[in-house]
Amino acid sequence: DLLFGSSRLNHKNNGEPIPNLDILRDVSDADVEAIKEIQLGESETAPPETLIDSVAWFICAAAARRHLGQTSPTSMLIHTSHLQIHHAEMESCIRSILGDPSLMERCKTVYERESKRLTVNTFYEQYPDYEGEPNEYPSFKELKANIKELLSQLGYIKTDQNVKPVYNTGLHLCVDNSSYKKGLNDEGEHVRLIYPSKSELRDLGFSPAFIVIGGATLSRGLTLEGLVSTYFLRLTKLGDSLMQMGRWFGYRQNYELLPRIWMTKNAIEQFSYLAEVEADLRQELERYDSGSSPQDFSPKILSWAPAKLLRITAANKMQAAVNSEWDFSGISNETTMFPLDEETLKDNIRETENFLNNQMTDLETSDERALVFRDVEFELIADYLRK
Repeated sequence: DLLFGSSRLNHKNNGEPIPNLDILRDVSDADVEAIKEIQLGESETAPPETLIDSVAWFICAAAARRHLGQTSPTSMLIHTSHLQIHHAEMESCIRSILGDPSLMERCKTVYERESKRLTVNTFYEQYPDYEGEPNEYPSFKELKANIKELLSQLGYIKTDQNVKPVYNTGLHLCVDNSSYKKGLNDEGEHVRLIYPSKSELRDLGFSPAFIVIGGATLSRGLTLEGLVSTYFLRLTKLGDSLMQMGRWFGYRQNYELLPRIWMTKNAIEQFSYLAEVEADLRQELERYDSGSSPQDFSPKILSWAPAKLLRITAANKMQAAVNSEWDFSGISNETTMFPLDEETLKDNIRETENFLNNQMTDLETSDERALVFRDVEFELIADYLRK
């Protein structure tokens, strides 16, 4: 709810809505098209700015965690497609970004911009219920040595003679799909993601860094440890699948200011809707008697989004569901989510003006309070509402 918007679980400020936690960053349609071209193997396509920013931020966040003495893993998720061939092209793209000599300067630009945008003070304003104490950002100067260390090595997770993973202070690149048997390539390196055990982390004494590219395995229950940067373009129209794809739910204790998510406006709209549905369902479940079960009281699940935006689940999983347009709970629900982009709002105003101007011949009365039209054909009204 903090990420994608819902006022229902805000217990302070008399239930007034609070700002979303400012960690979401938009990926434009042009950047989405660039990613598609890259995935199709068009090597001349330059990496989009948002992808470069997300990689630069990950490097800075990983360096910050090391500077703060944190030793649990730090991860980046790149989730743009479910196709294995696309993952290989994205891997090549990430390698080119990490090999760019201007990356250090990009890291500085991104770090200074992001650390000014979400501060400790704004974090508390946007998350007034939080009881922890977020760490302040280190200065970029304090991060430079760790950034150089991270960029000094890039590759898959190597293994020793016993095929045991060996971790280093550089960046570990992981392609988490099923194309490699047991996750190993021909050189015996772990291509798929494998984190150090707790005992291995104690021996390492630093936070190992992982850039993880993948599809289906990343959208079904795999926990990404220390997730601080996400580049997420994969969408679905099924709410239950979308919820499983979200890798950001949970606490990020001691590095609360570091997570960032890059995704499209459409994805943000989908998750915002899903947050409302989930909050309503929680509220519904709280009304159950402690001795009751769903067999006695079937839960209501909100379903008012346009089909093009989201469906609760696949039709074959809805066989026992009963669609209802009536609500006997004693609560009158109103639509609270509306499009906010300027062009859509201007278009709505134009359509309204055109509709009213076309009905002027049917105007019956007009005063300071209202315009009254009679005998307007329903199809005209339906056409207006559709537009």
